[in-house]
This record gives sequence, structure tokens and C-alpha cells, in this order.
Amino acid sequence: MNPYIVDLFPFTKAINEAGEFLKRYAGKELVHLSDVDADGLVSAYGIDLIASHMGSKVNRIFLERPFENVIEHVYRRTTGPVIFTDHGGGHEKMIARIAGDRPTIVIDHHQTSKPCLETTLPRNFRCLNSNCWGVDGERLASASTITYLLARHINPNVQTRSHLFLVGAIGDGNHRRGGGQFIPNGIDALCMADVEKDDFSYNFNNPKPHRRYLVRLADGEVRNAAKLAHDLTSVGCVNYMDSGPELGLQVLHMGAGKTGNIVIGNNTMQQSTGVSHLLRNLECKMQERFEAERDKLLEHKTPSHATANTIYFNVGEAFSDLGLKIIGDFAHYMIDHAEHNPRRTQFIPDCAYVLAAMPVRDIIILGEKVPAFKDLKPRLKVSVRATEELRDRITPKDKSTIPSAPRVCDLVREFMPLGENCHDERGAGIVLETEASGLAQRIQEYLDITMNKR
Repeated sequence: MNPYIVDLFPFTKAINEAGEFLKRYAGKELVHLSDVDADGLVSAYGIDLIASHMGSKVNRIFLERPFENVIEHVYRRTTGPVIFTDHGGGHEKMIARIAGDRPTIVIDHHQTSKPCLETTLPRNFRCLNSNCWGVDGERLASASTITYLLARHINPNVQTRSHLFLVGAIGDGNHRRGGGQFIPNGIDALCMADVEKDDFSYNFNNPKPHRRYLVRLADGEVRNAAKLAHDLTSVGCVNYMDSGPELGLQVLHMGAGKTGNIVIGNNTMQQSTGVSHLLRNLECKMQERFEAERDKLLEHKTPSHATANTIYFNVGEAFSDLGLKIIGDFAHYMIDHAEHNPRRTQFIPDCAYVLAAMPVRDIIILGEKVPAFKDLKPRLKVSVRATEELRDRITPKDKSTIPSAPRVCDLVREFMPLGENCHDERGAGIVLETEASGLAQRIQEYLDITMNKR
């Protein structure tokens, strides 16, 4: 069976029902928790459109991860419906327990070990995690396009902004193929259908199951949208500029016109000179800071811990005021240097993993410093990347390579505290600080076994 052909109707029906549910709270303040990457920021833009139509204000909190202690704090300190976007996948039960009867909607596309729909949820809890409805969030959905369908149900005029929501989907990079093409499937394709309204039309209230539709964007259109998504992520993920996510959101609001230099399908998005300058200025500041700190680490040429093929860096000191997401970029950067500038990274073997880690610090929420975890045990966010040679050595040739080799996610998961989830394709997760060196050793043991078998 083709994995891209699925019955979308149960999920789209649930989205529409969630829209009707949300309409009951018109005029009430909405509490919104969102991720800070392009998908999260575009989703936040969609929540703004919903709130504007409903006459509601938005109390927004940007988070890099749905930490339980932080979520409890938010529920204690706020009132009104709570909406999660690009967050909550794998944590639905925990959120539902905290929410109780509080109106809550979780919009996400991340994997979950067991669909939350198999258990009883509170009557005011609406789960819009695509994976819980049998729609693969890695290939067929994004938080942006799910939010778009919700916003469009509440206000059909949102269709005129449909092209913006594809930026979030492209930013997640789950659907891009060779040649820079973006081929939307599933929920993403339903959003694309509105972008290309002259060619497609859907009746979401029709019980006939939706099937796959492939629409190819021209390479130039994808590059433009991908560049914007990259800029939004660069702006949103930089923690040392507290207003970063808000500025990224401002870019979307300013660039919502129908004329300009970013074109997607039959719609266009305007980027005024002011918006372009804002993005360039923010991105340059981030890159300058990032490059300087990376160089400091490279000057020492001594990783925190090393085995034969697994190099472990704790980058907490160098990046103490940047967000947790930055360590994935750091690991990727080290791999890139190992492959293209080996003289500066002689301590990284040609065939190696880089395991980067950063302490999870207290988070400022609603003006208060809140520990991420109740038990106060020091934890690290870890992210793994593999050199191209290593991927080629241990990845079957008939399958696409992924940023880290197969089963690394399982090794990371072994060391994660109960209740934490792991990004399956990047070996990213949160581990106890005392376990990080053990994780590096386990990855090496896995490599020894895997490489000897090939």
C-alpha cells in the first residue's frame, strides 16, 4: 500500500469539530504555546488570524519543548482556552492531566508512541496530532497546515493566506525531495489545493475519503519559500534576543500581501524593504555570534569526551544564552567542518558521530523563572549528527540516508528520563547529565557492532 495514500476524512472532521468547539470561546483570551521554528511561527500566525476573527486576544508563550513543570505553571497562572501548536506530540496524556476541564487544543505532527485517542480524554480536550489520527506527520502534515485548516473552518477568508502556511511546511523539510522540489501530500496537499484553487477544490464536509494529490512547485518558488522559512527559524530560535520569535511573527504579518518577490503557486507574498532588512539584520547578528563561539570551541581542538568514532561536546558554556535548538546546528557544523575543512577538526574521524549537548536551564515564563523539571536534576538536551562516510557505511544503499544513522534514536531513548520523547530521525532528546558520557559510549558500542557486520 502506498504510504502517501491515506483516509484524511476522520482527521479533517476532527479539525472542523475543534473549530466549532473553539468558536464557543469567542471574545475570551486565548493562551497559546508554540514552538519557535518556522513551522511554529507560521502556526502562531494562524492562531492570530483565528483570534482576530473571534475578537479574542492572545497570551502567547514560545517554548522549545513542552516541559511538564512549565506547562503546569502556565495553567496555574492563566485563564481561558489553551492552544498548543507544533508542540505536544507524545505528551498529550500529560497535558490532558494538567488541563483537567480547561479547554485545550493540541495541534502537532510529531510522533507519539501510542495514539492518545485510545484512552479517555477530558471532555474539553481536543487532540489534533495528525499521528493520532493515522496521518503520518513526517510526510503528510505540518503544524502550519493543520492550523490552516482550523483557521479556515473558523474564517473561510483565511484561504487568501493559504500560501503562507506552506512556508511552515517547507521549513520543516519533511517533504522536500531532490532538486529542491516540494511535493505536498495529505494535509499539506489540502492547503496546496487552496493555493492552486483554479485547479483543485475540496468539500471538507463531504464524507468521501480524501486521497493523495501531488502538486509540484517550481524550483524557484520552493527556494524562495525555503529561504523565508530559514530566516524565520534563524530569528525565532535565537534565545539571546528575547523578542526573536515575536519579530519572526511580525515578518509574517507584514508580508501577507499578494504582490512581491516570494511567489507560491497562484498567490504571492510581499516582502517589503523593511521586512527584508529586518531579517538580514537579525540573521547577521545570529551568524556573527554563532561563528565566533564555534571558533572558540575549534581553537581548543579538544572535545569534552571522545571514543573511536563518537565525539561528545557539552557546549553549555559557549552557548549558555542561546536556545536548546542551537545544538543541532552546532553538531551539523562540526560534521560539515570534518568533511570540508578537516585540518581544523583533526580530532573528528572521517567516519564518526558528533554528539552535542547543552544543559536545560530554567525558563522565564510570564515574568517568573521556572525550572523545566520538578525534581531539579540536571539534564542535557542532546543531538546527534553523522558524517556522510558513516551514513554510507551503515545505511543500506536502497534507502534514503537520514541526518543520523538508523537506531541512534533508540540509543538516545535508553538514557532519557521517563516521559521524555525523542526525535526519531535526528537522535535528539533530553537525558540526565550524569548519563551523557554513557550515551556516547553506547553509541560507540552500537557502531562497533554495526560496522563489523557490513
